[in-house]
Amino acid sequence: MKQLLLGYLPAEKDLWEGELAKNRLRYAELKRELLLNPSEFLMEEDEASNSSMPGRDNEAGGLLCRREISNGDHPLCLGNGSIWNQYFKDAEIVEQIDRDLHRTHQDIKFFSGDSSFSRKNLEAMRNILLLFAKLNPAIGYVQGMNEVLAPLYYVFRMNQEGEDAVREPYC
Repeated sequence: MKQLLLGYLPAEKDLWEGELAKNRLRYAELKRELLLNPSEFLMEEDEASNSSMPGRDNEAGGLLCRREISNGDHPLCLGNGSIWNQYFKDAEIVEQIDRDLHRTHQDIKFFSGDSSFSRKNLEAMRNILLLFAKLNPAIGYVQGMNEVLAPLYYVFRMNQEGEDAVREPYC
């Protein structure tokens, strides 16, 4: 019922399962696209280009090829098109988010403590807040957004566990 009121699910109950699957897939795509570490991105890019070019594999007995580094993809590049530059800007936002998340409802074990459950919840909330900031650059992340997200995330997560859902959409 909460998801209906928030506009997360359509009014027709028959469409809920498909809508949930679509939303989970979209969220996973956004995480993969926007929260990727540049090292992982460049490694995947290299693997893709190496597998498509014969004679450029790094298998045993093959030649190790040196990766060419352009001006836009090394950690010291300050250019706006650099994925590393964006990564370090995002790291500043993550630092601010983490400071706020550690103050989120310290009296509730769901958000505090050293359990894997609470750490997983805070990590999921970090991802949600960072994705929001990246998808809405005019707004970005503002102190206190964690307090807005906390009750929403709690309700969605507890509802999901109450329904014994197999997949976890916000991790």
